[in-house]
Amino acid sequence: MADEKILTRVQKLLDKANAEGTTEAERQLFLDKADELMIKHAIDDAMLMAGMKKEDRRKPVRDTFHAADPFAPHWEKFRTVLLMIANLHRVRSAFHQNGDVTLVGYFEDVEYVQMKWLNVYLHFSQTINPRWSTDLSPEQNAYNFHRSGTAWTEVEEIARAHECTWNIKQLRAGYRVYCESIGEEPTRMTQRNAAYKESFAEAFRTRICTRIARLIEDRNRQTAEAGALVAVKDLGIEIDALFYSLFPGLDPTQRAADQARREAQAREDEEKLQKWLESLSPAERARYDRQQEEEARKNARWSERYWARVDKENAKRTDSDGLRNGRTSADQVDLGRSSGVTAQNRKEL
Repeated sequence: MADEKILTRVQKLLDKANAEGTTEAERQLFLDKADELMIKHAIDDAMLMAGMKKEDRRKPVRDTFHAADPFAPHWEKFRTVLLMIANLHRVRSAFHQNGDVTLVGYFEDVEYVQMKWLNVYLHFSQTINPRWSTDLSPEQNAYNFHRSGTAWTEVEEIARAHECTWNIKQLRAGYRVYCESIGEEPTRMTQRNAAYKESFAEAFRTRICTRIARLIEDRNRQTAEAGALVAVKDLGIEIDALFYSLFPGLDPTQRAADQARREAQAREDEEKLQKWLESLSPAERARYDRQQEEEARKNARWSERYWARVDKENAKRTDSDGLRNGRTSADQVDLGRSSGVTAQNRKEL
């Protein structure tokens, strides 16, 4: 099948990008070529199928895969990332409560979305939740755990569980030595580890989404330059038809109809309220208005206190090192890369 041949060519490019001995410049070239190939294939495919009879076109497919543990601390944040990756390749996505996601689109696009998602989420998960590796030096292990926001007392316990006798002082020193070896400035030893992790996750997610948004702009520009806007839109209609037949509750037409019904009901309720108010005596209306004003003041005071608490909690959850390291880590992700995504990696999700 043509789509399988495209995936084979893309996989070969990705393998070359991640092969031992490949320079950074060569690696980036292979990754860019893989993305360019997928976008060009989508445009060529759209133009080809536009000239076919509808019954002769290949059909969109659906595939459900396990994206993440639904109880993972940062899964809710990262649903947006998966949604944007799917949008980049014109794939529709529906999320399930058990962490599964159903993708609807053309075969190679659905496969590529999964490849990209697994790479992004694995990179984040392995950075924020590292494991002690006996294949690495104590210095590098200390670096990995500190970068994840793990408290030094916990790092010491983990090290000893893996027969490393280094104490906290030695681990901190090892971390600084490793930073110097890779030319990185050591960060302060944060005492707010939860805030660090939260900030890291938010910065990582935001930067990844920004990068994907740029890729979407490039895709739209290339589609327009190729004169394929109408053809691609036609294919999108077929994808939408299958997707909304599977998930009618997500159909914009259905949601718009539901919204119109809610608005009509609200107008009806308002009319009933006005008729009731007109039936009140002046004294009853004045008492009603005073009650409404008092209720509004109470709500305003509650809202002010609530948002003050939210601002205070957000300040506690913000860590500048976490924000900086999260952005840096996101910039290291190869959005076209699938190397290292194995069956064992999938289990870790």
